[in-house]
This record gives sequence, structure tokens and C-alpha cells, in this order.
Amino acid sequence: MIRSIVLIAVMAFSSIPLGLNAGNVFEVKSKSDADVCIYLVNSKSDADLCVYVTDSKSDAKGKDEVWYYVKSKSDAKIKIYFVDSKSDADIKVYIVKSKSDAGWKKSNKYQGRLK
Repeated sequence: MIRSIVLIAVMAFSSIPLGLNAGNVFEVKSKSDADVCIYLVNSKSDADLCVYVTDSKSDAKGKDEVWYYVKSKSDAKIKIYFVDSKSDADIKVYIVKSKSDAGWKKSNKYQGRLK
């Protein structure tokens, strides 16, 4: 009985996105305002995550790898800040032109937590 309760509690808390939900993305002007610091890489092989930027809000819902940029910080699910150094980044991102090319390429602590 206790094992079942603990299992249910773990499952419930593990589904909480911990404040990081991609989809609706807003670029902030300072690192301290960001949920995640992003470094843009020049090749897929250097990326942790390949991201497809969409014009459709509904395409981005529930997906780490598809981002829709919102105009207002209050509409954002995740606030990102682009850093100039790989060592300052939480995630290294490569922007792809096709949604089918988007997705995680390397393991990262944010994997599954950006949707």
C-alpha cells in the first residue's frame, strides 16, 4: 500500500515541468531573467538540441524541439538568453529548417523538461 502511494506521488511530481516549458519562447535581455541559457552552434554534431522555429503556436505545444517566439514575456512558457560562450550555456542549440530534423542529439538535464 505504501509502495503504491509513493509510486503515485513520484509519478505526479515527475510530471511537473519545474517551470520550464518550451513552445512559447521569449528572449530576455539579461541572463538573470532567463530560465535557460542558450548557445547557438554552427553544426548539428555540436548541438545538444536541434530546434525548429515555427510560426504556429499549436505546433510548438508540448515539444522541447519546436519553439514559437511570443511577443510578450508574460505569454512565454520559457525565457531564454543567448550566451556568447559554450561554457556559459545550459543547452547548445542548432536551428534546423525542417521539423523532422528537430530533437535532442545529446543527453542534457533539461531533456524532457522543456515541453
